[in-house]
Amino acid sequence: MTTQDALDTFFKSVIGQIREDQGAKGITASGQSSDSLAYGTDASGGQLTGSNYFYWQIVGRKPGKFAPPEAIEQWIRDKGITPNDPKTTIKQLAFLFNRKMATKGTDIFIGKRSGLSFSEIVDKNISILLGNIAQLKVKEISTFLKAELTK
Repeated sequence: MTTQDALDTFFKSVIGQIREDQGAKGITASGQSSDSLAYGTDASGGQLTGSNYFYWQIVGRKPGKFAPPEAIEQWIRDKGITPNDPKTTIKQLAFLFNRKMATKGTDIFIGKRSGLSFSEIVDKNISILLGNIAQLKVKEISTFLKAELTK
């Protein structure tokens, strides 16, 4: 295993666990945030990137302003939410969701449900990454010392 392999394993694991957490907590609609997850690595490290929507999945939306109505309407369609009353339109339903968020915040923000466990997922995997890199360095040093001692 190389450092690059260790980083690839780390990022693949983090991405997989984020997607699992989204599914387990019902924090999915269109799947665009999950699909946006990507990573890149080089000799000095790596970087995980994704949609800015992850912020809202982690901390929720605080009360204050209305979200863009079109975004809420699309979210309702993506989630497959239908009004209980057939006379209620998607636009009306979106207004009700939006008003609730503007006055109270989202359920994640007010603590009614858990947000995405991003920090916990990264923390759990970082210790595995550090262990893998430490093993690599021990092997590297051991190989170097053996070569020096046999000269």
